[in-house]
Amino acid sequence: DDFDKQFRNYASEIVSVATENVENSFGSIESFANSITSTATSAGQVFPNVTVPDYTSKAIRVADLAANARLVTYAPVVQADERVGFEEYARQAIYPQIQQ
Repeated sequence: DDFDKQFRNYASEIVSVATENVENSFGSIESFANSITSTATSAGQVFPNVTVPDYTSKAIRVADLAANARLVTYAPVVQADERVGFEEYARQAIYPQIQQ
């Protein structure tokens, strides 16, 4: 009947729009991740000790593109044997940026 047909059409449209939003969001985030890797490589930085210049404005733009995400965070994986060195790096290179 018409109700079932219209319902299926609306449901299909909702799934289509939601899928497109998710794909666009992941595309934006993937692009940002590639940018971070490129920046690190060109600066001679080695993960996890990577500082992203002007991170806040870049993350805000990615959040806008990623279906208005409320937060975009960068959290490198730090192995146990890298922890002490990373904490020192963060104190010297990252903490001052947060304070600005």
